[in-house]
This record gives sequence, C-alpha cells and structure tokens, in this order.
Amino acid sequence: MLMVLLAACGGMPAKEPGFGPPRPVSAGGTSVSLAAADTAAMGKSFGVSTMRVDAALPGRQNWEPSLAVVRRGGDGSAGDDVAVLWMTGLARSDGLTVTGLAAARSGDGFRTHRTEDVANPPALAGVPFDPMVVADRVAGRVFRGAMARIGPEGNRPGLWVDDGARAAIASTDGRVDKGWLAVGPRPGSQPGRVLYVAYNLGVQRSLDGGTTFSAPDPMPSPGAVLPHPRVLPDGRLGMAYFRAATNDARFAGSTDEARTWSSDAQVHVFSRPFVELSDAVPGAFRIAPLPVWAHDARSGALYMVLPDIVATLGSERDVDLVLYRSDDGGRSWSRLPATLAREPFSDQFAPWLEIDAAGRLHLAWFETLAGDGGDRAASAAVHTWYARSDDGGSSWTTQRLTATPVDAASTQWSPLAPAPNLQFVGDYLALDVSDHAAYVAHPATIDGAVAMAVSRVEFAASNVIGDPRGLSGLWFDPATSGQGFLIHRVPGGVLTVSFFGYRNDGSNLWVQGLSAGPLRFGEAVTIPVDVFRGGRFGGFTPSQVQRTPWGTLSLRFDSCTNGEAILDGADGRQVMALTRLAGVDGLGCD
Repeated sequence: MLMVLLAACGGMPAKEPGFGPPRPVSAGGTSVSLAAADTAAMGKSFGVSTMRVDAALPGRQNWEPSLAVVRRGGDGSAGDDVAVLWMTGLARSDGLTVTGLAAARSGDGFRTHRTEDVANPPALAGVPFDPMVVADRVAGRVFRGAMARIGPEGNRPGLWVDDGARAAIASTDGRVDKGWLAVGPRPGSQPGRVLYVAYNLGVQRSLDGGTTFSAPDPMPSPGAVLPHPRVLPDGRLGMAYFRAATNDARFAGSTDEARTWSSDAQVHVFSRPFVELSDAVPGAFRIAPLPVWAHDARSGALYMVLPDIVATLGSERDVDLVLYRSDDGGRSWSRLPATLAREPFSDQFAPWLEIDAAGRLHLAWFETLAGDGGDRAASAAVHTWYARSDDGGSSWTTQRLTATPVDAASTQWSPLAPAPNLQFVGDYLALDVSDHAAYVAHPATIDGAVAMAVSRVEFAASNVIGDPRGLSGLWFDPATSGQGFLIHRVPGGVLTVSFFGYRNDGSNLWVQGLSAGPLRFGEAVTIPVDVFRGGRFGGFTPSQVQRTPWGTLSLRFDSCTNGEAILDGADGRQVMALTRLAGVDGLGCD
C-alpha cells in the first residue's frame, strides 16, 4: 500500500517494495494448532486458541491479512463461519520475492479450516497486494478483493473484487493504492444492498452484488488516502481517512452512496510527518498512519484508533495507540484518556478495532518492546496483542496472542529488486467478532517460519462474572428515574431481582424473580417474574399475599456497573439501560 502516499510526500523509495511476479500455486495445508503450553504462557485473561492457517510450505512467509465473520453461530463459536485472505511470498535465490495471495475458510470457528491459493482474475494477472475481505451477513456472502500490477511491464495497476465464484474488475484507471470493502443497506430506505470499494482514487459502488461497479466518485477531500469505509445501520456510509497535506486523520459521511460528502471532521493531527512514524520504531519496516473506526450499535457511538508518536526522550520516540469517540455521528470527536501501553516507549502500531453486539470494544495490534534496542535497532521482535473494553474504552484488559515474536529481520519482501535490508511485517492485521468470539488473523513465528495464524478469543471463557455478589445493589435507568431494581446475590448461587415501578393506571408494580447458575458479561439471562398482591400493612399475615406469574425479565450485565433489562409481561414491555446507583463498598464483581 502507501505507494501513492509516499510519492505525494516526497518519500518514494527508488524501488517500490510493493509488487512482483505471480507465484506458483501451492498445495493446501492442514490444521495445525499451537502447543497448549505456548498459549498458557501468554496469560489467562482470556480463553484463546490459536491455529496456523497457511499451507506451511518451506521458505514461505505470510503477512497482511484481512478477515471477516461471514455467519455468526447461534449457540457458540463452533458455528461461526470465518474467511481470511492474506499475502504470501517465497524468497528466490536471486533475492527477489515471488508474491501471491492465500485464503482460509472455517465453518466451525477455526477448529478446522481449508486453505487455498487465490489467483487474480485473468485481466489482472499480475502481482497482487493489499488483500481485503468483507462479509454481507444479510445475504450470507463474502467478498474478496486486492490490487495488482498489470500490463506488459507491470506499470498499470488494477483493482478487483470477487465472491469466490466470479470476479469483477472495479477499476483499472490510474495508480490505485490501499483500498477497503464495505457492504450494507442502501440509504433512505431504498431496497437492496450496496457494496463499496474505497481507495485513493475514489469510491465505487455495486448494486448487483459485485457483478458491476460504478465509476469512481471523489473521496471526501483532495489528497485523501488510506480510506476506511463502513456502512451504518441506516445506510449512511462513514469514511475515516488520512490527508497528507494537513497531516491529520479525518471522518466524513455520505447519505447518497458516496456521491457527495458531509460532516467532514478533523479527528487527529499527527505530532510528526507520517514518514517519521516508521523511523520511531526499531526495525526497517514501515508504519502506516491508517485510521480504523467502528460503530457501537447499542449506544450509537463511533470509535477510532490510530498510531502516533506520543512522547520523546532524547532520540527515542514512543509510538502508541490513540483512541477517539464521537457521540454525534462523527461531527465531533473527543480523545479517550485510556492507554494500552504496559511499559514506557514500547511501540504499538497497525491497530484494528471492532465492536460486538453487547457494545464491547475489541482491539488488536503489533507491538515492539522498549528493551529491544530502541528506535535505531536494525531489527525488532514484533508481538501481536489483543485487548477488550467493557466500559466504552475507559479501561482495557490486554493479552498477548503470540508465544514467540516475529523477528523483523526474517520478514523480507523484495518483489522488484533485491533489497536485503527491507523488512515488511504488513501494514495491518485483521480482526472481526461474532456473538461468541473475537477472531484475530496475524503473522506468527511457527517452526521458525513467518506463518499466518488465527487466534480465537472466546467470550464464554473470558466473560464469566467472577464474583456476582458485587452486582448487589440498586440499579436504574437514568432516563426513567423513579423506578428501578434491587439486585442481591444470596448463598447457593441464586440471584434475587426485584423491580419497583408503576402500572399504566399509576398504581405501584412490584415484580420479583430468582436466577440460578453462572452469570456472564454480555449474555442475557431470562428470569420468570411474579407479581405480588393482597397483603395489608396492618395485621399482616403471609397467607394474604397472592403470587401470580407476571412475565419475564431479560437481564444482561455488560460490566459491574452497566447492563440492560427488558421487562415483558402483563403490563407491557419496557427496555432499560441500567446503571448501578448504589452497591456494597469494596466489593467488585470481577
């Protein structure tokens, strides 16, 4: 990627580290799980299973994946359908790299998988780069794409998209660079679905499932590159991008399928010119100022993450992830104070961000440690990390996914001319989520090779509420103050829940229910609740109380202080976004 960006900023290398001749087709690989001891050594913050998915051919290295969850399993991650596409290369004896694409698909959450090589369409039978994958979960389809060098001398670039069965050429006009796919509903309640491909030359759309594409419409502003598009539930197209002229990350929206743009907002001004990002980390690979954003369907908030230099000490520069949030659809953004750094001057880059249906934020990124020789070191030990936030990005739980780091010196990619000092771990890694797990595709050192791996982070194994007694207290929805819940955990593992509210005629309503068994963050429990009548204040006797089934309470805890309650019964249905009003001092739930 970044060829156009480098040229625009005057940083174009003499030899482009981007393209080369096609590679021979290789045989498919078999499933190989990493040793359990390796996974255990990484810590126990989350339940993680990591699988090698490349073909394990001698001399191959693998990098720059794109991943999408195509279908979310109904009762566990074993039903998740996940697709991955990545770059793979083989160094020849003359120092050149034979470059191609490979893909893996799993219908059981990467407990097993099938690996295959992916060829460019005949019209673009050149060297592929910048793989991209997106899933249309409504239609049950996955779209894959890449860019390629074509023509007799490899000087005409092209862009292609396919669904695994047929290929459509989206563009061959101009010098294409870094693109992403997005799919979703059409805006304005129009029928059908729209598939977008956004790249440096503009945005093209397909209304027929990728068979044909429109001509490119302009990007939100001149010089916009590294675009990251997503389609919001109402059909609006959102776009994060980098603009070299102003050295900033921006966000824009379109309500007419990228024909025009509005709400173009500045999100982040980089502290240094982007070419200095690569100089601020050890090793000879490059760091892209790629902004990645995601949408929280529960709250409506937008989040963005990107890498930047956040501190300097002498000649050392600290590259960390910077996070932002928007609560007004992307018109304005505020920086989150949270940091994921575990030690000063460790460098974090190539982040990816997703948000699951419960509103939890998921991040994956590359990281080098400060003790590995500093910014001027010739090589770097690169680990892949994962983190999750259950409170809107205020705090994070992190875990390393790689047992052995990737040595940057082993990541050679020289497809045009021998370049022994070039290192390339990829400009990005990949992350997507289902209802049950997060999936991270990343390079990994396995048997001495730079392999491609997929790590599955199970929600069920990681989201058990450790001490449900800490949920005890008063809970309410601030939007409907004056009613609420009393929740208490009693011996024997039983949760008692009482709701105090009102009927439609203004009289008091009290319902109560009990729930036994484990509680998990982000997973609702359904509790039968009863209504109580007949008691008298004076001369009370238990025999006066009449207990009648009222309906059900669906109760979900997203953190120790936030959750959701849905009451559905004889008096109607009410949905409440819960906040804990009062609890037990010193008692946490996790």
